[in-house]
Order: sequence, then C-alpha cells, then structure tokens
Amino acid sequence: MKPALISSLTLSFALSGALALSACSQKTSPTTLETGNVDMSADSQMASLKTAISCLPKEAALMAAHRGVSEDWDLPENSASGLQRLIDENYLVAEIDVASTKDGTLFLFHDGVWEDTSTGKGPVSASTSQDLDKILLKSRQGTLASERPLRFGDALDIAKDQLYLEIDFKSSAPKDEVIEIIKEKGMGDQVILIAYTTEQAKELQALAPNMVLSAPGEDQGLGLKPENTLLWMGRGIDSVTRPTDTLAYIGMVGHLSETTRPGPLRQGKILVTDFPNEFPPIWGLTHDNSGTYETCLSEKKASERQK
Repeated sequence: MKPALISSLTLSFALSGALALSACSQKTSPTTLETGNVDMSADSQMASLKTAISCLPKEAALMAAHRGVSEDWDLPENSASGLQRLIDENYLVAEIDVASTKDGTLFLFHDGVWEDTSTGKGPVSASTSQDLDKILLKSRQGTLASERPLRFGDALDIAKDQLYLEIDFKSSAPKDEVIEIIKEKGMGDQVILIAYTTEQAKELQALAPNMVLSAPGEDQGLGLKPENTLLWMGRGIDSVTRPTDTLAYIGMVGHLSETTRPGPLRQGKILVTDFPNEFPPIWGLTHDNSGTYETCLSEKKASERQK
C-alpha cells in the first residue's frame, strides 16, 4: 500500500508529458498540470467514487485503463501485474472483465476462449477452478507471463483503497455473486457496474441500489437513479457534447478513439482508453482548477467519515 500517497482520492498523478508515469514517453498537453504529486490528506482511505466524480472540474475526467492495463506495457490484460502497474504509476481507474469457471470460481478474463491471451485451450466457461492453476497468461504482444488468471477476490484486494474499478460482467459471471463479493470486500463505493441494456441496468440497480452504474446513454429516464448512474456514450466520446437533459446524471463515460487527445470536456467524467500511459490519470486538471478540486475532496471526505 502507498504511504500518505493514498489520500482522499489517491490523488497522486503524473501530470506532464515527460513525467515518469511509465517507461513510455508521453505527449505534452497544455491542459495538464506540470507539477508533481498532490497529496490530499494523511489517511489511507480513498474517497468514494461518487465524491471523486462530483468534485471533478467540469472540463476534467478520470482516465480508465481498458482491461486493466496499457497495451504498450507488454503485460497481460486483467492481470495482477497490470493492476499493480496502474497503482505504481498513480492511475485511479481500471476497467476489468469478470468471468466464471463452470464450478463457480470468479476470475478476470475478457475473451470467450483461452487461446489468444493465455496457454489455455477451448472455451473459458468450460474450464474449472483447477484449470486456473495450470494456465499462464500472455500479453497482447504474445509475451508469456509467469502469472495465472487472477481471481476476482484477489483483484479486489489489490484495488482496495488504490483503484476504482469498472466491472464488466462476462456472460458466465453471475451478477449477484460478483456483487456479493464486492460487498464482502467493502468495495461498494469504489466500483462502477457496467450494463449494456436498460434491463441489465435495472437488474444491477436492484441487486446493488447504492453502487454506481454505467448504463446506455440512449436509455436515460427509464427508472434508473440518476444520482447513481453514469451514461455510457460508446466510442468517440471525445467528440460528444453532453445534452442538457442528462445533467441530473452523475456524468458520462465512454471510450476514446485510439490515442485521440480529448479537448476541453463539458460532459465528464470517465474516459476509457487502451493506452492510459498516453494520458495523465486526471485529464484536464490544471493549475487554475486543482486547488478547488483538492478543497472539494477534503471537505467531502471529511463529511463521509462523519457518517
């Protein structure tokens, strides 16, 4: 666990083009800070996700690592090493995929078959928990890693007070069991539950009424709690202007087109990318707005502790 770096939001972040966020070089941008780390408080508990989002300046967004890694890192996606790299380099959000073996072990894996990104063979859903102890992961570049598929509970342990997690449910993963483990780990205020249809969103809201959802943007106004809902706007969110009738919702979430640099954002609040190493953890945080952001986080974090 990081020392005092894990502040109200774990708001230690890389903020300039040449900053040592990763081994890869970064592009400079006038919208990012050019200073070092910002420490918010001495306590080691992250602010709730809703607090982190609500305090963001209107032109800022949290960058989320798609499949829990950057494609440039030559590390397996949905892996312990990928999540730890994000933490070590001060990123704040990871999108992960949760699947299940046929005997009920929840673990992280995206594809429906093992072949492309592991030494496994055949359908993932036909595997057993014992199979997980034999399979090794590979990066997208084909590099064999010395790690096994990551159990979901272990992923939550790694992320606890370190990362916010977007949870993508694979078809083999029972939503109620995934949510139960999140609750057992005390991570309910640190996750986003992804739904691809309004029906899925309503099911997740019934199972976890206080957790944040990502729901299809076109299905707004159909019975979801706007104060707990992010609207999913798909790819190319960098070119989307947020309609005024969505302002009751927490914000918008979407996938950047490759390494497109987003302009000043008016819709926020989560931007998913395959190349987080190309961006600072909080896009659009500047010298002018960072002080207000820090103050908001400190005040709301103190209020959370009193509840």
